[in-house]
Amino acid sequence: MREGPNVRRSFDGLRLSRRLGAWRWDLLAVRPVRTRTGAFDDDTDTRQSLWGLYTTRPAGDRRGALDLYYLGYAADAAAYAQGTARERRHSLGARWSGRRAGWDWNSEAVVQGGRFGTGAIRAWTLASDTGYTWRDRRGSPRLGLGLNVASGDGDRDDDDLGTFNPLFPRGNYFSELALLGPRNFYNVHPFVTVHPRADLSLTIDLDLFWRLRRSDGTYAPGGRLLRDGDATAPATSATNCR
Repeated sequence: MREGPNVRRSFDGLRLSRRLGAWRWDLLAVRPVRTRTGAFDDDTDTRQSLWGLYTTRPAGDRRGALDLYYLGYAADAAAYAQGTARERRHSLGARWSGRRAGWDWNSEAVVQGGRFGTGAIRAWTLASDTGYTWRDRRGSPRLGLGLNVASGDGDRDDDDLGTFNPLFPRGNYFSELALLGPRNFYNVHPFVTVHPRADLSLTIDLDLFWRLRRSDGTYAPGGRLLRDGDATAPATSATNCR
């Protein structure tokens, strides 16, 4: 979505889709498009590539919807608090969502491996959004709780990298503020939503964030390093990794 740049993300490449029984399968190999300031001058970003296999079973029964996927990602110069190096990352993920008897849930887990420079990548994330809706009450109020955590790097002096990479996330995944990205953090997000009318919803929420690893920094939604892990001043250019 990219609410900050106000330009939707697009990709150049191929996607093949197939339905087999209750499952939909998508095979993809793409590169992101670079958004330039002129007219009709956008081009393919050859410095990054994304490929993978994504399969989905819709919520046709009480078991809920299930997503299973593998995503590969490569970048010529990826920047983290630890430094800048070539990144090649592999993600295995699963997402389970559904509704039953007033309850709704949406949970996802991802583990990542690969290479960052000469070091190994070992990263992970867990995310959940669970709520209950009183449909027989006026406004159908929903009480919800979001719990999220994404790994950070525990030792910036070694070559290995523990920072999770969400690849191409929504900017306002956690709130409309779109201030932080899902790297090196844990988050508690209680909220209440009511519907005064069928076409209107109001939400009151409290969004709390902490760094998971003090040695790692804080990151913007697009992945830019906002604050280094060992200083309170804004981050400057990162050093190169071996």
